Amino acid sequence: MGEMVFFWGLAGLLLVFMVRRTKRKAREIDAQSSLNTDSGCSPQSPSSETKLESPAERLCFVYEDAQGNVTTREISRFADDGVYLKGFCHHAGEMRTFRRNRIVRFLEGEHLLEPIVQQLAGRDGAPMEILFTGFSEDDRFDLECEAEDAGMIVRKTVTKNLTFVCAGSRAGQAKLSQARARGCTIMNQDQFEQMLATGELPSRAVM
Repeated sequence: MGEMVFFWGLAGLLLVFMVRRTKRKAREIDAQSSLNTDSGCSPQSPSSETKLESPAERLCFVYEDAQGNVTTREISRFADDGVYLKGFCHHAGEMRTFRRNRIVRFLEGEHLLEPIVQQLAGRDGAPMEILFTGFSEDDRFDLECEAEDAGMIVRKTVTKNLTFVCAGSRAGQAKLSQARARGCTIMNQDQFEQMLATGELPSRAVM
């Protein structure tokens, strides 16, 4: 009989403990809910909108290389400076560089490019010829590249159709005299750079 009383007494204490624990847990939940409401916090629900990544911009054009081969090219991840167009060519599967003035026509994406750089030409529309003399090898190479980018023909000697001679500080007088005799315009590096920037031809010789 004593054991039964002890058992039921223990069960009663356990029941009271569980009830109190449940009530305390409920009060903690209510307090937390009240705190969230006062601070303006609310559970965040996942957004139903998904931001889609825009497709990569691509160019498609017909290109004629220096050998006269005509192909259709599609490029992406490109950079354009108005003279050269560099990007990943899907035809070749690698990065390639294309001259803008060798693009026959655009099939798609021309509006994404910079205006093509105006190239220098003579009165008859033919490319003008230029010779660089009196410069270091590195400086002459850079100047020749600038001239070719502008559509000029670079010569190594004084030729019949030579238009300009750009002379550095070490230019030989014999070559300059030969150029003058053929009616060439002699200019310095500053005048050459000015001509490329503005398209204006030098008004007078400097040497």
